[in-house]
Amino acid sequence: PRHPRPTGRSLEWLAASNAPVRIGASHLSRHPLAAKSLEGLVPHEIWRLAGEMLTRNLLSEERIFDMYGKGDQVVEIRECLDSGQPFEEHWEARSLAEAFLQLLISLPVPVITPSVRAAAIGVHNNPQACCDAA
Repeated sequence: PRHPRPTGRSLEWLAASNAPVRIGASHLSRHPLAAKSLEGLVPHEIWRLAGEMLTRNLLSEERIFDMYGKGDQVVEIRECLDSGQPFEEHWEARSLAEAFLQLLISLPVPVITPSVRAAAIGVHNNPQACCDAA
């Protein structure tokens, strides 16, 4: 049988659920890093992946988002996101990063909207605009 997956769901749909998609209930608590004020704004799956990478201090690794992870590990990570199972300690940083990017890429609407992206590019192309905004 096909199991539900978070990939391809809208950010709003994911944020409205505080449990893995296969459980579908709201009895699981969010990641400990999730502030109460952000409850319901950030999807459970994103909190889990970001929290895991922060807890393991993986973001300090160079080019973590520039290289592919191990395919079998990425599949296992996605399975854990879907089912609520704990993450494995042996997974490589770039496998967690790839799973994170795949989830963000699968969103039907980007997290960074086109207007915000255009504004950021405009500021990047005009360093003085950055100073003026401060």
